[in-house]
Order: sequence, then structure tokens, then C-alpha cells
Amino acid sequence: MRWMELAWAEQGVCEIKGPEHSPAVLALFKRSGRSDVTNDETAWCGAFVGACLAGAGLPMPPLEQRLMGRAYLKIGTPVEQPRVGAMVVLSRDDAGPHAGHVGFVTGWTETHVAVLGGNQSDAVTVAHFPRSQVLGYRWPEPEHSAEDLAGLGSRIVTEAQRVGGDAVRMARDGAVAAGALVTGAGAGATAPKLPGGQLVETAQGLMGAVKTAQAFVLFCWSSW
Repeated sequence: MRWMELAWAEQGVCEIKGPEHSPAVLALFKRSGRSDVTNDETAWCGAFVGACLAGAGLPMPPLEQRLMGRAYLKIGTPVEQPRVGAMVVLSRDDAGPHAGHVGFVTGWTETHVAVLGGNQSDAVTVAHFPRSQVLGYRWPEPEHSAEDLAGLGSRIVTEAQRVGGDAVRMARDGAVAAGALVTGAGAGATAPKLPGGQLVETAQGLMGAVKTAQAFVLFCWSSW
């Protein structure tokens, strides 16, 4: 999850108390498309999430709503239960019925959700919020459709068949070559007489190639 890699990389970014403003926080505003914000007192949880989504090439809310936590309920794919990496939007009753907070889920219990977010105690931290505050979870990427999965499965099967066919041909050719080296391929054959050690290395190399191909086919099958 590229967006989570970017999010974790920002952990520890914090505001600067006083008249100065954190260059790291201002960079989040800029990367989220809101370079017009030039202070770190403006609520920046949306800038943090937006910057991570932008860095991963994922959709974001409209520019004018990008700093509003609840705007992130309008993008991505809704998911019913918490999922590591999902966006979570929370209510902020202390700031009014239209206020919200947004971050990324990193874990949960029956009562709380752990959130990696910006502007949490004026920094990028992991904080725990009651699940009663959750307004919704959204997965940043589109969910795969049945057609997408079918296409992916076809590509995996095609590639597995190609690699498997190559392995069979290599094994067959290797067996023929090994037989020729050992027997001289019959009367009148001109097969080279390789030293025993080289013959063993050749056979081992062929066996290794076959095992690698088999492992690839099994991986593709299990992933699909």
C-alpha cells in the first residue's frame, strides 16, 4: 500500500509553536494541492491524508473540500469494517456537527480504532478514538470488479501455462541431452563426451529450472 508507506514516513512531523510555521506541515498542504495555506494553525488532517493519496496517484476530494475530514467519505470504496490502510472519518462533536477528522486505520479493538493521522496533538501520530465516533471507512483504491478478477486470472493462467510449457520442454531436452552424453546416442553418434562433473552440473541446472517454474505456477494459482 503505497499510501501507507508515505503516511508512515511522515510520522513525527509536527507544528512549530509560536509565529514560525513547520515547513513539513506546509509541504503537506502543498502536496495535497492546497499551497495557498501558508500556516500550520489551519487544521491539516485532510492535508496529511490528501498528500499521501496524491503521492500514490489516488483520487482525492475536490480541491475546495480537501481539508475537510468529512469530504473523504465521498471518495474511495466504502467498507463496512475497519481494515488496515483504510481511511477512517470520525466525528468531532466538540467542533460542531459538520466537523470531522480523517486518518488511516492501523488497528482496532472492540471499542477503539487506532488512527495514523495528521494534526493529532499537533503532529502526525497514532491515536486511539472510540469507534462510536466513526462515520465511515473508505478504501482508497477501487474494489476489483468480477471482470477485473477474471482478466487477472486469465493472465495468470496464460503465464503459468507458458512457464510450465517451457519447463516441460527444458526437462525433455535435458533428458535427451543427458541420454546422448551417457550412451553416445547409439552407433555413429558424435555427441561430445563431457566430464562426469559437468554432466551432473547440467542435470542439476535443469532440475533447478523445472523447480523454479513449478514454484511459479503454484504461486500464481494460490494468488489467483
